[in-house]
Amino acid sequence: MEFNKATHPSLLQALQMLHPGVDIPFAHQLSTTLLNMCYRDFKVKMVHKITGKKCTLYTDGWTDVNGKSVINYVLECEGETYFLESVYTGSTSHDTLFLAADVKKVIKSAKFSTIVAVVTDNTAASQLMWSTDVFFMGASRT
Repeated sequence: MEFNKATHPSLLQALQMLHPGVDIPFAHQLSTTLLNMCYRDFKVKMVHKITGKKCTLYTDGWTDVNGKSVINYVLECEGETYFLESVYTGSTSHDTLFLAADVKKVIKSAKFSTIVAVVTDNTAASQLMWSTDVFFMGASRT
């Protein structure tokens, strides 16, 4: 649900009936302060749950609804998937050097776990960054 829907009159009326006197946060609070607080809480729980465990890092480059280039990074650990971060790359080319540096940065930020494999898009630039230190596997799209 979009954050600006939180102030829709019918939702406000329903919430007031269920919880009289409840304060509904504005879209800006939801998309900044409260979202950041929830993400920090989630990250603490995630780190606690998967510290020391062997995980696979997945990357996926795509274009968002506004036409901006973004790369998502998620960890898969013991059958569960955890969002790590999204990187908006702007006009930066997704060339081999950029991708390799970005993956290394994400691996370093996930030092609480052991990254045993990295799954990337199967682009030429992704294939060129594969190395023997980490097992890289291209994901094909069907």
